[in-house]
This record gives sequence, structure tokens and C-alpha cells, in this order.
Amino acid sequence: MEHLIHDKKSHPRPSQNAKVITVYAHEFAFLQTDASRAQSLELHIQNRVAQELERIQKREAQTLADLEKRLGDLNSPAEVEETPKEVIVLPELTLESPRIPFAGPGNFRELEALAANGAPAVETNAANATTPYRSHTSQSLSQQITDLKMKLAARPGARELDPAVQESRRELVNCLKTNDKRPLLCWEQVEEFKQQVGRLQQQWVDKVIA
Repeated sequence: MEHLIHDKKSHPRPSQNAKVITVYAHEFAFLQTDASRAQSLELHIQNRVAQELERIQKREAQTLADLEKRLGDLNSPAEVEETPKEVIVLPELTLESPRIPFAGPGNFRELEALAANGAPAVETNAANATTPYRSHTSQSLSQQITDLKMKLAARPGARELDPAVQESRRELVNCLKTNDKRPLLCWEQVEEFKQQVGRLQQQWVDKVIA
């Protein structure tokens, strides 16, 4: 009889086993949730960095395309405006001068020679007045495009980030790995990484505008 009582005390009840299993299951699920959150946060940060770099590259390409389009518009032949013709004052017809203009061959030839000698001079002066300005504008814009291409060529590629950005990203990843169960503790590293990315973007905007 005593032996049976001792066996009953040594073996736990089924209800106690179920409680222990439930507690372990909850703890395992909690750990798994924290790890998945840390991985999701790291993937989200990497996606944001990739999106920012892609947006910067698109803006660079659009700026270069706009400048090339403006250069093409300036080099295209402009519409020729009508140049003002020289006004020729004809002699007044009076009784003292009964000779009608254009009636004889002498007057017609004189007027024709006057018109032939006066009109080209006006057109030539107008062309010479507009040519230096157009040439200067085209040269200035060409120089701006050349400078912009040199700046873009000197910039690091999409995979070569700024050293400060790389350092902040490395610290953020290390923090997430260390605090995989509590990723919210890495909020300072997240803010630092955002500031570095914003600084890099502002530097690029300043270089393009300058």
C-alpha cells in the first residue's frame, strides 16, 4: 500500500505536464517572434537604402537629360524674324514738279538701286547682332553639361557608399544582431543611419545645383 502511494507521488499529473508544455511553447513563440522582427527590420532598412540610391540615380539621369534637351533646342535653327525695311520717302507731287515717280526709267532705276543697297545692310547687321549672343549661350550650356558629366563620373557608384553611411549601417546591423530579442533598443542607430542617408542626399543636391 505504501509502495503504491509512493509511486503516485513520484509521477506528475497530466495537467501539470500540459501546463509546462504550454509555458515552453509560449516562450519559444516569443523568441521566434523577436528574431523575425529583427530580420524584418534589417530587410526594411536595406530596402530603404536601395530605394534612396535608385531615386538619386534617376534624378541625376533626369537632370542630365533636361540639360541635353535645352542644348538641342538652342542649337536648332531659330525662326527668322522679319527685318524692318528702310522707308523710302517719295517726292511730293506738286505743280512745280509735274514729273510722276516711276514714270521714267531714270527714277525706277534709282529707287531700285537704293533699295538693293539698303536692304542687305539692315539684314546683315541684324544677323551679326544675334549671332554672338546665341553662340555665347550654347558655349555656356555646353560647359555646364561637361562639368555635370565630370561631377557624375567622379561620384562613387551605387555600391560604394559614403564611409559614414557604411559605418552607421554596420553599427545598426551589429545592434540588431546583438539585441535580436529586443530590436527596439536600436532606435538610436536607426536615427543615425537616417541622418547619414539624408546628409548624403543633400550633398548630391548641392553639387547638382552648384
